[in-house]
Amino acid sequence: MGMRAVNRHLLGGIVAKMGRQRRGVAEYKKDEGVCMTDRNYRLMLGLAILLILYFDLTRAMYGLIGLLFVEGITNWRIPMLVGKLTRQSDAPPIEPFDFKWPLNEERAWRLVVAVLLLLTAVLFNEIAWFLPWFMGFAILGAGVSGVCPVLLGLRFAGCRR
Repeated sequence: MGMRAVNRHLLGGIVAKMGRQRRGVAEYKKDEGVCMTDRNYRLMLGLAILLILYFDLTRAMYGLIGLLFVEGITNWRIPMLVGKLTRQSDAPPIEPFDFKWPLNEERAWRLVVAVLLLLTAVLFNEIAWFLPWFMGFAILGAGVSGVCPVLLGLRFAGCRR
């Protein structure tokens, strides 16, 4: 086998591999679409908190707190429901309504955020007016960076993944 044949063989293998990789990515995007992850959810939640605070929409804040409580108590989270509705294969299964302990970290995170928003944005708004803003920016930052200090603390405290 000459040098040209070896190069052609190697080059053909590399081109074929690249073609498979390209097809794989295209097929994935065509089949899966946009994936709703907990990171995307945190990004949208942070934006929603900041917009609700900026426009002073108290009823929307009540609705957001109620949504977080429902998600935390039932563990029927929006990213999982969107994944099921769009038939994404990587969406985690929806667990039945139960009170399993120890808590799932995402479930505990939603309860912590709901309680803190209830305390700071609704009950003690005059005293702790800056904490909901701080939470909104922190949750937005967690959505952008993928690192949430509260989730890390909940993992350290013993919540399961």
